[in-house]
Amino acid sequence: MKILLIAPKFRFHTLHPPLGLGYIAAVLEREGHQVKLLDCNTDKLPGYGVGKIIDVEKPDLIGISVLTGSYNSAKRLLKEIKPATDTPVVLGGAHITALPEFSLKDTGADFCVISEGEITVKELAERMESGATDFNNIKGLAYMDNGAIRVNEPRELIEDIDSLPFPAWHLMPPEKYHIAPVLASSDRYPLAPVMSTRGCPYMCRYCASHITWRRKLRLRSPEKVVDEIEMLMNDFGVKSIHFADDNFTFYRTHAAAVCNEIIERKLDITWGCPNGVRADRVDKELLLLMKKAGCNMLSFGIESGSQQILKNIKKALALPKVPSVIKNAKENGITTFGFFVLGLPGETRDTIRETIDFSKNAALDRAWFFIFAPLPGSELFDEWVKDKNLSEIDWDLLDTYTGIVGGKDLSKEDLESFQKEAVREFYLRPKMILSILRRMRFENYKTLATWIRNRVSGSYL
Repeated sequence: MKILLIAPKFRFHTLHPPLGLGYIAAVLEREGHQVKLLDCNTDKLPGYGVGKIIDVEKPDLIGISVLTGSYNSAKRLLKEIKPATDTPVVLGGAHITALPEFSLKDTGADFCVISEGEITVKELAERMESGATDFNNIKGLAYMDNGAIRVNEPRELIEDIDSLPFPAWHLMPPEKYHIAPVLASSDRYPLAPVMSTRGCPYMCRYCASHITWRRKLRLRSPEKVVDEIEMLMNDFGVKSIHFADDNFTFYRTHAAAVCNEIIERKLDITWGCPNGVRADRVDKELLLLMKKAGCNMLSFGIESGSQQILKNIKKALALPKVPSVIKNAKENGITTFGFFVLGLPGETRDTIRETIDFSKNAALDRAWFFIFAPLPGSELFDEWVKDKNLSEIDWDLLDTYTGIVGGKDLSKEDLESFQKEAVREFYLRPKMILSILRRMRFENYKTLATWIRNRVSGSYL
């Protein structure tokens, strides 16, 4: 079969290769299918749009990966695709997994994949290729059946993730992407994301990760992880890696084994963990080993400077322990990021002040101040959406930069104002300005300019 996979436009300033589609493409290619991957964030689309591309490629199946930040873009794609072709369209991704029935009705798609997509899409392609029209025994699939929505039984998670091939990197070459975060430096390019684990066992109420991974953490073998890194270096000239794990250091032995494998092979690679690690899952000895293996950046998911707010969101993190871990990382020459969320349940002006003060006193190199956005699949989304009509939600507003929720004591406008105040207080310190200018490279300036332009104009395509 000929299969076209599409990553819609995503309303954010960092561009990452669509790793999920890369894995699905690799599995499909292993089964003998012809796969094309269209990334609307990096591939220059012709003036006549996606419909013409489909007319030229003539795929037998179209797959679209959807995050909440790209849902409206995906809907626009469907409006362009459906009148142009009768090719079936399958949607997948975290947003679709959380809302499969709504997504089918709202977009006009033919199928939705729930949870991990590699095996489900493979079986769907096999069934379609055979000419069969009965899809009721494909686990993890929701679909339209003569106007009725069918949701099949869940698919088991892939136990042995080493059994999956490497993502189809030839379809999404790393050199096309600028994935270094704004206001930070990645010392070497090209840069590529690699997953060494899938899942996170924690119960944080704001997080939607569990909707896909079901709070079960599975590990790739350290040898396989470093095999992929070495392949990326040799075949694509990659010089730096971002581990895309939810929590790379959760199993200390796994993180240490990956580090030792990199060291033993004497790979000239730098790497970081931009998704965030927990400060209570690293120690001095591990930090030293990580630095030796090439680690140059760690992000810490701190979320709030108020212990009560952390309790409210079921984040079992003891704040007094965090500054010393950040200090230890910095002493090992590792750049430190802190992630903070304003507007979580129970937030007040006083707790926001605690967060701002904590960020400034923790000796972080960088801090991100997000506004709480209830993401589909999270416990807090389920609470927020109880009195709302899903079809009336503007999904573009769930972008962590625009206030949408607010609360008893803080309006969404208040949160936007506090976000600006937090950014000003943290970054407009002389030592921070000098640090940013010293670390930023040409690629970072380009990314920053694009981000500023989009935030000012709102012109996300």
